[in-house]
Amino acid sequence: MWLQILFLVYLIGATTYFLIELKKTIVKLYVVLQGPFFAPTSYKRIKQIARLAKLKPNMKLADLGAGDGRVLIELAKSCPGIKAVGIELDPEYVKLARKNISAAGLAKKIQIKHASFWEVSLSEYDVITTYCIQRFMGKLEKKLKNEIKKSCKVISVFFQFPTWEPKKQLGDIRLYRK
Repeated sequence: MWLQILFLVYLIGATTYFLIELKKTIVKLYVVLQGPFFAPTSYKRIKQIARLAKLKPNMKLADLGAGDGRVLIELAKSCPGIKAVGIELDPEYVKLARKNISAAGLAKKIQIKHASFWEVSLSEYDVITTYCIQRFMGKLEKKLKNEIKKSCKVISVFFQFPTWEPKKQLGDIRLYRK
């Protein structure tokens, strides 16, 4: 009887481990085939980002995972003198962002880099925005702590960094400082 119970416990544990590993593999496969996840930032949230960022002319802004470019477009409109860069991995979103930026008449003010933000230095920026999923927030926090200057403002949509305490918050938009 005890042997059967132990076998069932083992079987449940092994099945659970297998399902977790299968889920990780499916997510990785999705990202490879489909590109990174994209959740567009609402215009309400973008206004909250702008309020927290307090952008001034000549500030350098980076949007990590720029998607369709909407955050960059709205922030560039709110402070025309900023230098805005979007970093986007998915080539289709790079094209879409460039198209939207052009349509907004901001092609000379906003640059889109086709790259992984994990491989780009973030040391030159004054403001960094991100809508990164929770699974990567710890890794991103370490990258930012190692790279950004002390005065840099980091603004996160919805997801929180594991150890950083936000300096300010508007709804689910959080402002962090190194």
